[in-house]
Amino acid sequence: MKFIFQPAEEGGGGGKRMCEEDALEHPKVDAIFGFHGWPALPQGEIGIHPGAFLASSDTFDITIDGTGGHAAFPHLGVDPIVVAAHAITAIQSIVSRNTDPLNSAVVTVAEIKAGTTYNIIPQTATLKGTIPALDEEVRQTTHARLKTIVEKSAEAFGAKAEVTTRFGYPIT
Repeated sequence: MKFIFQPAEEGGGGGKRMCEEDALEHPKVDAIFGFHGWPALPQGEIGIHPGAFLASSDTFDITIDGTGGHAAFPHLGVDPIVVAAHAITAIQSIVSRNTDPLNSAVVTVAEIKAGTTYNIIPQTATLKGTIPALDEEVRQTTHARLKTIVEKSAEAFGAKAEVTTRFGYPIT
């Protein structure tokens, strides 16, 4: 019997590091049972769950390039804030219209930055967010749809968008 405890589970990739450092050897581990702290369970209770239980942890960065200008002359520019607003609204359809209701995913825009003052249309808007999913096919589709929706939304307004997605921790 061997007990191992994973460090840096959420942000440091502790499980991967443990495997790279041969934590599953000497003695060799034939089976492993993972436990995760779950504050909703009463103290002393253990819950079990078949299949996928914890979602993947992926992130994205979006840069929308428009044409900056003076707020009194919006027709001379391409406002990346307006493009970002439309893109944010449109990506909400990924889960509601592209994901089987019996599967699960979330697309969260958690940060948006643009502009510096009241009367200047900025050149650029940036967005950051996360994509957790409980099914690998849904995960892949969500990444692809995010990219398409944002790029085509930007194109429709005469702007350009660069979408970078990163696959983080896998589905547990």
